[in-house]
Amino acid sequence: MSFSFAAVRAVVEVDEELGLVRVVQLAVAQDAGRVIFPAGAEGQVEGAAAQGLGLALTEEIQLDGGAIRNASFTDYLIPTILDAPPIVTEFVEVPEPDAPYGLKGIGELATVVATPAVVAALRAATGRPLNRAPATPEDLVGLRGPAETGGRAPIPDVPGQKAIPEYLGLGLGQQELMKARE
Repeated sequence: MSFSFAAVRAVVEVDEELGLVRVVQLAVAQDAGRVIFPAGAEGQVEGAAAQGLGLALTEEIQLDGGAIRNASFTDYLIPTILDAPPIVTEFVEVPEPDAPYGLKGIGELATVVATPAVVAALRAATGRPLNRAPATPEDLVGLRGPAETGGRAPIPDVPGQKAIPEYLGLGLGQQELMKARE
């Protein structure tokens, strides 16, 4: 098992009177182990960043008593290529010693960090206490206040510094398999 890491910087322009947003650029740095197919890896990161952009600005599941109100993708807006800003991608290539070819996952990791990066950039640009996604025009002009929360989530009781598979009684996973082959 290995862990991948990513960081995203979002540059935004905001019309604070109308609540309109233009994302000028997303810059993604990802620890990917060894990158074997750079074009494919870059495409994965760009797609993930675009997904994160959608989650930050337009994609909202509307619920009414537990039932989804979005009848179709007509009112669940997914960004298209026309909505995507320039995306700068940089890979940090530190091969994973216990993985085949030194690989780590690339997948859609940038989705996880692009959403809060865009919302944080909007928060910095407007000074508003944005604490939900998607950040709507109503949020950006101050017509809707911050989401109510029950406070911070409790810190989980974690017994120590073991790898997660060990807690589940699964051994060390991939590293154990690699040693068994030797």
